[in-house]
Amino acid sequence: MAANIGCVFNSLKITEQRQRLVDNPIPIRKLFFYRKEESQLAAWRDALKTDEIFWEIINLPPSGEDNKFIIDYNLRKPARRTSGVISVDGYSNEQGGRRYGSKACGLIYTKYDLSNPINTGLFNGWIYGRPSRKELLYDQLILASEFFGYETFFEHCADDYLSYFRQRGRVGYLGRYPLSSIDPLKREKQERYYGFPISPFAMTKQTDSMISYVEDFCHKIYWDKLLEQLLSFDPLHRTESDCVVSAMIGLVSSLDTAPKPLPKKNPLVTIYENEHYGKKEIYN
Repeated sequence: MAANIGCVFNSLKITEQRQRLVDNPIPIRKLFFYRKEESQLAAWRDALKTDEIFWEIINLPPSGEDNKFIIDYNLRKPARRTSGVISVDGYSNEQGGRRYGSKACGLIYTKYDLSNPINTGLFNGWIYGRPSRKELLYDQLILASEFFGYETFFEHCADDYLSYFRQRGRVGYLGRYPLSSIDPLKREKQERYYGFPISPFAMTKQTDSMISYVEDFCHKIYWDKLLEQLLSFDPLHRTESDCVVSAMIGLVSSLDTAPKPLPKKNPLVTIYENEHYGKKEIYN
């Protein structure tokens, strides 16, 4: 405990949760997402030792709720955006950084649901590592976004994720700058790019959100790597805390309410077809 006196977050609660996970491990499945050939829908299978990167998932969407999407102005978008988000702290360079460079961390955050308090309001899944090709990571993120029906928010450093999603017709699955991450005095002028901003306001909002989450919901953090990084997190040196950064992006992004499509307008006058129109009458 003495080594964590300067911890930004509540180190006592974090340490207690780590011990709780040792004493009572949470059932977690290692899954790999793929695309079905006939339907082109996202599906999953158990991860293999040959898979360079894969997901660890606590709960999957309810039966019949996977692969939900809408078409908004000819753009395909996830239909369950109000239920959760996927947040990603990636890395810039693909070459020369596998051994010493930072790793990518993606987290699936399921928003709190009053009707299911135990399985919501928590980080429901994660993906962590640095595969030989970045495309392997992006494929898993796209497929998970489709399967869960959530938007994906990348930290906006290098934005090659944008071209990758766009080339595959899934740019609608990328989240734009959340309003909660933008200074209220600058919201009218700030262009909302695809991703999550790295402005001082956004970073402060991230840290504040995680401080509150650890205080109230630390018992819902089931990823020991995340808990470990929370103990050593330094807001001024975030590179080594990729899991914490991803988690903070997810928390802030989940604060925004996804816009709903405008309802269809009903005409003022309803016209009904005359079933007898055009028929030949026969008289005796």
